[in-house]
Amino acid sequence: MSLLKKLAKKSPVKTSNSQTRPVLEAEELSQNIAKFIKAKKQQKEAKANIIKAEYDIIKAAQEARSNHCTRTGKYESSYKVSASTGTVTVKFPNKYSKISSDDEDVLKEIYGSNFSKFFKEKTEVHMTQVAIEDEEFVETMMNLLGEEKFVRYFEISSHIEPEKTYHEQRTINEKLAKQHEDAKGQGLVSCSKPSLLVS
Repeated sequence: MSLLKKLAKKSPVKTSNSQTRPVLEAEELSQNIAKFIKAKKQQKEAKANIIKAEYDIIKAAQEARSNHCTRTGKYESSYKVSASTGTVTVKFPNKYSKISSDDEDVLKEIYGSNFSKFFKEKTEVHMTQVAIEDEEFVETMMNLLGEEKFVRYFEISSHIEPEKTYHEQRTINEKLAKQHEDAKGQGLVSCSKPSLLVS
C-alpha cells in the first residue's frame, strides 16, 4: 500500500470551513516536510542570487564587449569572464524577435541606406489544421493550386528579420549600435538575452 493511501485511511480529513483546503495529518512526514520547506526557501534565495549575479556579469560583459569589438573591429559571439573565484562564459545569441512588415518604413528611416544590408523580408507558410486533417490534401498538392485553395490550406505571414551581418556589425560600429538602441527603444528590434554558463 502506498504511503498516501495509508495516510488517507488513518488520517481524518479536517476542514475548518469551505474556504480552506482539507488537512491531512501526517506526523511521520514531519522531518521530510521540514527538509522540503528549508530546501524550497534556499532554492528561492539561490535563484534570486543567480538572477542578480547573472544580470551584473552580463551587463559588465556587454559594456566590455562593445568596447572590445569597437576597438578591434572584430565580432565575437562569446567571451570568457574570469576572476580569482572562477570563470564563466557569456554568449550573445544571434536571435531577434520578428519585426512586423508594417514597420519597414520606420526601420528605413532609422537605418537609412543600411536597411537593405542588415534586414530582409521573410515570408512563412504554415499548414492549417484543415490541411492536416484533409485526406485529399496530398492529391490536392499534386495538382496546381488556385489562390482560393492555397489560402485555405496555408497561412501566410511576412516579417522582417535582421541579417547575421547586422548582429555582428552592431557590436563593432558605434553608429549602428546607436541606431539599434533607437529601434529597440521604439520596440522594433529585440535581441535575445545573452546567456551565462559556468566554464
